Amino acid sequence: MVLALAAPSSANADEYAAVRTRFRVAYAAAQAGSPAPTATDDDALRAYPLYPYLQVARLAKNLGADAAIAGYLDEHGAAPYTRSLRGAWLADLGARRIEDLRRLRVIAAFLPAARRFRVAVAF
Repeated sequence: MVLALAAPSSANADEYAAVRTRFRVAYAAAQAGSPAPTATDDDALRAYPLYPYLQVARLAKNLGADAAIAGYLDEHGAAPYTRSLRGAWLADLGARRIEDLRRLRVIAAFLPAARRFRVAVAF
């Protein structure tokens, strides 16, 4: 009985053996910052159970791709593999917004007082 239960898992392991190598190479490239475009991924890699982690690794190296990241997070919701991306992206968004506010303050310092008030109210 135990032998019968173990057989399907070994068959699944063999099913993913070839894809696992491609996944590892793509994941290492993504972490190194030189990810291949998603369009080059074949159907077998896209069907690999850990593929969402590869997508997250690719997106995490390009945190400025707000639309792509927002779309990915909307599509995948609160899945466990989105946590690190969501945290890194929100921190990056916050840092960018703070820098925008700093630039705005520098610009606002040179504006007449009436216009400076309107800029301050906008934020």
